[in-house]
Amino acid sequence: MDEKDEEDRLLEATANQPLEDEGQLLRFLNLYNAHYRQMYVFARTLLPHGNDVDDIMQEASLTLWRKFSTFQPNTNFSAWAYKVIRIEVLRLFQQKKRERYLFDEEFIDIVATKFLSESNDSIQDRYNALLECVKGLSSRMQELISDRYFRNRSVAEIAATNGLSEDTVYQQLSRVRKTLRTCVLKKTK
Repeated sequence: MDEKDEEDRLLEATANQPLEDEGQLLRFLNLYNAHYRQMYVFARTLLPHGNDVDDIMQEASLTLWRKFSTFQPNTNFSAWAYKVIRIEVLRLFQQKKRERYLFDEEFIDIVATKFLSESNDSIQDRYNALLECVKGLSSRMQELISDRYFRNRSVAEIAATNGLSEDTVYQQLSRVRKTLRTCVLKKTK
């Protein structure tokens, strides 16, 4: 779901809610849109499955709107949003206790704390560096990254589609992640 779809969904969901003043919705949408990418990255960091990220972002968006009247102006909107997202992730984990997740609550707390301690500028700088680094990959490796992380295709699907073994796909993903990590570190130092 892109930012525009998310904004349209929020507008629809909030259409019948009374506003404290005329500008409340506009202030919320401005802050929300300005921080959406960082919030999405934060949620993606905490969740192993892309489908869950979209669900969490929807729930968090509605929670943020419902509680926006409690947000203190001139404070850190993204830090506030990260806390809401963290709570939504933990709620999801409670709902899906029987499913095997890669991360436990302690790990979520560690990642959330680390994320909150970094500035938005630092996160945005790394994101921009990552985009540049991905552009520097071969088209084949860009497609692999896109299949796995943006289209949320499984390793088995990627392997079958490309006539490769799953081990080969895992090895390629490992190599490309190392390449991207090295490139991002160089660009952000």
